[in-house]
Amino acid sequence: MRIFIIIWLGQTVSIIGSGMTGFAFTIWIWELTHQVTAIALFGLFAQLPQVLIAPIAGFIVDRWNRKYLMIVGDTVSGVVAIAQSIVIEKHGGTLNVNSTPGQGTEFVITLPILA
Repeated sequence: MRIFIIIWLGQTVSIIGSGMTGFAFTIWIWELTHQVTAIALFGLFAQLPQVLIAPIAGFIVDRWNRKYLMIVGDTVSGVVAIAQSIVIEKHGGTLNVNSTPGQGTEFVITLPILA
């Protein structure tokens, strides 16, 4: 029961953190662009990987240990988020949202060339 509670708490923190990040990105995009289209595109592209990977993920989850896959998935997600933050912060980079009416929205991570 103790291991279940640890995994359950970890998953709860992960889901809350992901939700807060998505909410913060939505507000941030609105503050930068003041366009609903940019927010809608963000939502679309945030969900697109889940839609494309779901059939393959179902196949994998049916054959492997679900607890192990959940732990690995959350760990990889956390490491990638931390790595992005470190790269942007340490190399003086910026994360920009560029939106042009009629042309679309792009998310750009700008890093200076390292000498």
